[in-house]
Amino acid sequence: LRASGQPMRAINMYTLSLNEDPENSGTWSNLGNAFKDANLLTASITAHQRALNLSNTSSAQLWHNHGIAMSIAGQHDQAIDSIQKAIELSPEKKSLRWDLARSQLAIQNYSDGFFNYQFRWDMEDAPERRVFGNEWQGEDLGKESLFVYVEQGFGDYIQCSRFLPLLNNKATTIEIEVKPELIDLMKNSFPNLQFTPYKADRIDRPKGKIVSILDLPRFFLSEQTLSGTPYLRAKPLTNILKEHILKKLQPPNELHIGVIWSGSTTFKRNQYRSAPVEWFHHCLKVPKCNLHSLQLGPRSNDLAKIGFSNISNSLSNEIKSFNDTANIIRELDLVITTCTSTVHLCGSLGVTCWTLLDYSPHWLWGPTGELTPWYSSVKLFRQTTPGDWRSVFDKVSADLIQLKR
Repeated sequence: LRASGQPMRAINMYTLSLNEDPENSGTWSNLGNAFKDANLLTASITAHQRALNLSNTSSAQLWHNHGIAMSIAGQHDQAIDSIQKAIELSPEKKSLRWDLARSQLAIQNYSDGFFNYQFRWDMEDAPERRVFGNEWQGEDLGKESLFVYVEQGFGDYIQCSRFLPLLNNKATTIEIEVKPELIDLMKNSFPNLQFTPYKADRIDRPKGKIVSILDLPRFFLSEQTLSGTPYLRAKPLTNILKEHILKKLQPPNELHIGVIWSGSTTFKRNQYRSAPVEWFHHCLKVPKCNLHSLQLGPRSNDLAKIGFSNISNSLSNEIKSFNDTANIIRELDLVITTCTSTVHLCGSLGVTCWTLLDYSPHWLWGPTGELTPWYSSVKLFRQTTPGDWRSVFDKVSADLIQLKR
């Protein structure tokens, strides 16, 4: 039941099991996992602690489960302690390093975090490797070639693309893979780099070295390279297209705000990080503030479900690539979005963005605070309790009222 996305029913079944065998540490840990999936984080941690107290032997799995619950609850120091205990008990299980990395990165321990981040390929649910070859370890390659390959989502690619120019003095020949949705933006931002189209099929590179774009922070991250200074530049639209966009932003003396309520629906935690469109519709009705949907994908149909809405979808119809989105958001006064790739796009361009975060956000945003060292133009709004979008939109509405028209 838990695996099929029914945590509350799973909780019922684990409870029935514990009625028969109340000292079973494994069942208590499973119950803790189900509580975690149901966003009942205090109960989850307590159930995992009960499992540890009942265990007659030291169990790496029990410590790991406890650490994950602590991490989801934003208690990353405790999560690190628990996962390190699991690693001590099962040092051969490299996948534990991935969960350790996320908590280390969340508290900005980037040195250890990005070292352990490389073990993500050992996760039980890791995607199958697509690119094979001799992995680069940061050394100077001289005349040897380097192939930078695509991994994970668009936001991750945009985030790490800031390090691409730093590769120039590492190898004579550098080939950078990029998906078609990003190619115009990347070529215009880094005209001196060589980009090659993404291939979904397996790639074998027997010559030269390979590296994932997501591993570049391990070699180049520093206080200087982490600067929130914008680093991407959009390819300008033609004057006709720009005029076409500006006609949709009327009246010109009012605020025009882009909104997005969901990231990719294939992301397994999207249900937590995405907000119902009704919150945008009902809570952001502020005088002289015009809302424009930038939502793409299946969730763009959410607007039709609420009938008449104060959110226009005329701009989303103009988006065919990230370069289009980049040109549109530069004409807006503000972007308000949940945790999506558009946050990274705004930050990389220096566009003002208010980011609405769930209680257990992506490690990049850390556990507390309104600011991030990665993007100076991004402001963070956080849930105060798991699943509580009311507190988030209450603060967003208040800040929106105070903006100058």
